[in-house]
Amino acid sequence: MALRTSHRIAEPGRIAEDPYKYYKADVDIDGVRIPAVGVRKKGFFGSVVSTRPSIKIRFDRWEKKQDFYGLDQLTLNNNVQDASQLHQYMAYWLFERAGTPSPRCNFALVTVNGEKLGIYSNVESIRGPFLDRVFKGRKGKLYEGYAGDFSEDPESFARIVRKNGKPGAGRKTLKRFLAVLQDARTGLREIEKHIDLEAFITFWATEVLIGHWDSYSGNRNNYYIYQEPRKDRLYFVPWGTDSIFWDPGPFIQQPVPKSFKAVGALCARLWKIPEVQHRYRREMRRLLDEVWIEEEIRAEVERVQKLLEPHLTVDSQRRNDRLETAFAFIRERRAEVEAELNQPAATWPQLEAPAPEEPPTEMELVGSFRAEMVDDAPENLFQSGTARLEVRIDGQEQERMFVDLGAYARQENTEFIRPGYPFVHLVAQDESGKTTWHLQFYLDPIRIAVAKESLPVDHFCVWAMVIQGDPDSPEAQRRTFGVTGTFDIKQFDNKIGGTVAGEFQLTTEAFQD
Repeated sequence: MALRTSHRIAEPGRIAEDPYKYYKADVDIDGVRIPAVGVRKKGFFGSVVSTRPSIKIRFDRWEKKQDFYGLDQLTLNNNVQDASQLHQYMAYWLFERAGTPSPRCNFALVTVNGEKLGIYSNVESIRGPFLDRVFKGRKGKLYEGYAGDFSEDPESFARIVRKNGKPGAGRKTLKRFLAVLQDARTGLREIEKHIDLEAFITFWATEVLIGHWDSYSGNRNNYYIYQEPRKDRLYFVPWGTDSIFWDPGPFIQQPVPKSFKAVGALCARLWKIPEVQHRYRREMRRLLDEVWIEEEIRAEVERVQKLLEPHLTVDSQRRNDRLETAFAFIRERRAEVEAELNQPAATWPQLEAPAPEEPPTEMELVGSFRAEMVDDAPENLFQSGTARLEVRIDGQEQERMFVDLGAYARQENTEFIRPGYPFVHLVAQDESGKTTWHLQFYLDPIRIAVAKESLPVDHFCVWAMVIQGDPDSPEAQRRTFGVTGTFDIKQFDNKIGGTVAGEFQLTTEAFQD
């Protein structure tokens, strides 16, 4: 239980650097028992759930030099955000075809203490054995980037973390490269002294082509960097590829090019150099000719789909919908990319909103609800359940009067955010009849089962969203994700027709009128 429910939020607004503890366990792999191994949870944000936690297994955690056929570690990813269960495998399959150094990947059927957790992706860990296999040695410096970048922002740069060497080993190599990138006078030849540019362009173009939106080029996330000591140059390695076949992903809300992404600072810096644009576009054409062979990709998807079918625990409708989306992406991607390659190179737009000159206004929402557990959302939300909602801005009670309120609960949320979690939806309309507020709560079912009363709203135990307008109409809505606070459970019956009741106190940034 301690392993399942751990997560990275140490307190509101602060991410714990080392949140996961190893526990001693015996592991059986295809009938071979390995005793006294270390097992811990893994994951950074979207994949961190209690129901089917992602897992790391360290064979040599307590028994030194213990391994499994030369591997000292296994990484088992839950694919919680991928109903098809195929993305990680297909991504590494495509990266390998492209020629990018990447981990091997297959599948594992995981059972813990007699509980079948279903299919996981077994991804080769980026550690010494991987470095030996791919780079013929492990003496270089290894770094992992999670929501981190070569940025002037010290918090962002700090999230490129050294993964080998002595505890507390520094990042001199990265700091030198950061200085090179930040110097506008630095030319391409100087940059190439620090990074294998051909390898990076292949890595970059492949991320874009396969629609790996939660990547370095698309979201400054999910990558390793290895400083190869013989050439003394940096190589990027893909990671966390459960979000492919989607362009541009959920966080970019404006039109952007299909043929390249430049959210990552290195990509943005390089794209300003005409020679790099030329080399990148040439490499993208090669990938289309040699790697993106639609018939072969679809055949591999179908082969693996049949392999997994008997063991899946994912809702079949969700899975079929995701597979259809993947097939559509595979079918349409070539035309999207070629259309841009046949035109002059586009520029990357400015995505960042200007920072507010004043601190954001704080909004507090206090209320309660009583709802019935249903299998689908009712047609009239205001005629279901009961609710109360008060809004304070900077501590001041608002005159806004909510005259119509309702609430319902669902056994299982099927959306992108925390799929499989119970879901509470509260709706409130002010006396003008023009403004509707929606409060959505995604509840960790494991934590609910053991909770005595109160749970933190921290994106893990409870994930809350506050929305003005229609949640299903992106053009008309205003929403805030950064919601913290407490969620007090008064009653929770997960059977259809059961009662869910509670109180909440939330804090978030106020909507701007």
